[in-house]
Amino acid sequence: NSSAASVYRKIMSMDHIDATNSDTMYEVMTLAMSFLASCDKEKFFGKPVSDRDAPGYSLVIKNKMAFSMMRSKLTSRQYTGLSDFNEDV
Repeated sequence: NSSAASVYRKIMSMDHIDATNSDTMYEVMTLAMSFLASCDKEKFFGKPVSDRDAPGYSLVIKNKMAFSMMRSKLTSRQYTGLSDFNEDV
């Protein structure tokens, strides 16, 4: 919904956090991840989609992403900034 999108945009506009404190940046990204996952009531974005589940999916979607993959990247601290996180969203 529009209010959810508004909250997400506000969180992601905090680019100044990238350079100042990585712990704070990861807290913000974890909060954003939880918020996004809570908006996915049907769990469509929880796990990666396979071509078996959706024939031809990989022909259309070149950079697959799912909340499970994003959580893994958060846990292993692979994001270098909010912009990296936002690209996965």
